[in-house]
Amino acid sequence: ALGVETAHGQSTRMGVRETSNLDAFRAASEARVKLASFDPAQVAAAADGFERAVRLDPRYALAYAGLANAHYLLYEATRARNAPDAGRLATAIGHARRCVDLDDTLAEGHATLAFLLVSAGRFTEAVAAGRRAVALEPFDWRHLFRLGHAAWGSERIDALKRALTVYSDLAFAHFYIAMVHIARNQLPMSVEVLHQGVALQDRQAGRESRYPASGLHWLLGMVYLAQGEAARALAECRRELDAASAGTARVYGSEFQMNAYDGCGFALLAERRFDQSAAAFAQALRLFPGHARSQIGLAHCLAAAGRKAESHAALERAGASITELGRGGRLLEAALLSAMAAVAHGRPTDAIGILTRLLTEAPPGYPGWPIPIEPMF
Repeated sequence: ALGVETAHGQSTRMGVRETSNLDAFRAASEARVKLASFDPAQVAAAADGFERAVRLDPRYALAYAGLANAHYLLYEATRARNAPDAGRLATAIGHARRCVDLDDTLAEGHATLAFLLVSAGRFTEAVAAGRRAVALEPFDWRHLFRLGHAAWGSERIDALKRALTVYSDLAFAHFYIAMVHIARNQLPMSVEVLHQGVALQDRQAGRESRYPASGLHWLLGMVYLAQGEAARALAECRRELDAASAGTARVYGSEFQMNAYDGCGFALLAERRFDQSAAAFAQALRLFPGHARSQIGLAHCLAAAGRKAESHAALERAGASITELGRGGRLLEAALLSAMAAVAHGRPTDAIGILTRLLTEAPPGYPGWPIPIEPMF
């Protein structure tokens, strides 16, 4: 409206990305603060705030981006279930597209779309959206982080390292960088990166912070277990559980708590502490009933303890869960779990065949990244 010249020429769209409605602006601003907490209750309240903002100004592009992020985080809280809230993800993607349609030069819209499309398995489109966001605003750590989330290999590492130079407390960036090193079987390098990440996670524990992390102790434990250090793996997984019990609610908290119980189960199994191992897998299944990986781990433990009938029953339940994942369109996840189940059934050749097909036929991206540290392999 002021006719200010920008790097892209005269701006004619600022009234679209922002709003002249003070109530809409206030609702969106308050919602952004709630969104950064990663507390599911606060995220739900943020969604309501962004909804109010777009009702007051249906052309408020930034509010649509916030609304997309809120629905995405609510979807993420369900992603470990066999049947996550796919409708919530579709709603989030729709809001992100609306944002981009209103203002194609708004980097926040493209960055948000990149994040969401990864969860929909559309990796190529996600990377393109992330690159567009960074091209528009090269120094915004949020855009760099979301490009890193969408990309893989060296492009991921480069984007996340750039994000960390701007916002050094971004613990999840260390998690994502470690994923690449794990996939490359560079386990000592992943340990180094994860040590930096767990220090940030520990500093955030038990207090409110922006974009708090979960899961780094669990992932470090799984790397230790792959290196034959069961005691250190068990200690890290227990630290993850301690953080979950002591901290405030997090969007990813329950999922990584379940993963940590699984990690404890595998570490205890490596030490042949069968009863304690079975109890840990049972705890994971109490958090997420029907979780296939926990059922496979439990079956493997029961078989090692000589409880063949119970092991077979657990594998039957795991098979039903894998089928449910496949019907829901999560074919890559189902393939990885099918390979784990094949190992538990005593058919390693079948597992190798499944993994080979997964790695050769999956779209470019990171499906299969944990293969080098998966205890079943």
